[in-house]
Amino acid sequence: MRIDAYRNLNAAKRDMAVYIWSLRLDGKVAGHHASIYLTDVDLRVQPGGLARVKRDSRRTVYAYLRAASYRVPSTDLTMTAPPAGYRPLTCNPYKEGVFVFADDRTPAPLHLSSVLLTPLGAFARV
Repeated sequence: MRIDAYRNLNAAKRDMAVYIWSLRLDGKVAGHHASIYLTDVDLRVQPGGLARVKRDSRRTVYAYLRAASYRVPSTDLTMTAPPAGYRPLTCNPYKEGVFVFADDRTPAPLHLSSVLLTPLGAFARV
């Protein structure tokens, strides 16, 4: 069973600095969490959704992380910096249009062993 995780855009409208993550299973939202551990992760960008974002200048879910498994920590992870051994991960439709490492804007591999989603953003294990 694969699960998709993406940034919740409605929560982002309220506070752009805090990330809330949505989990989707079989095309339906399965929950919202501030912190999630993902393993065996594929980075996905939908070309049609990306084109629609650029054309209409409206936010929509066009990129997501598809994981083989996930775990929600019992308490939300509060941190002020990325954890050791992880790099910040981002996807900006108006710049690269693909997932990149936020610290140097280099493209991220399409498959990662694990990703940590927190209120500060997404972090890939390197």
